Amino acid sequence: MTPLGLVLLGAGIVYFMLAGKYVLPAKTGEDISGKQQRELIASWQFPTHIHELLVPPDSALIGKTREEAGMASGTRRSVSPLNGRLI
Repeated sequence: MTPLGLVLLGAGIVYFMLAGKYVLPAKTGEDISGKQQRELIASWQFPTHIHELLVPPDSALIGKTREEAGMASGTRRSVSPLNGRLI
């Protein structure tokens, strides 16, 4: 770290120690953003887990719909395009 970096770091720490309660949002007993996210997931039925898969260029899945690839039978799976290609 350079001396200027240390000075700026120290100034930032002192600023938030002294003025933090005025410039940062107040902490409440309940996490509002987490509650809103849970309500959104429940109402829109979004998936709770997201996984990313890499499909090799010579894969048999290329050019197939998810139904043709057997990825949509009986489950709530979605496949999104990656780099402009949809499998």
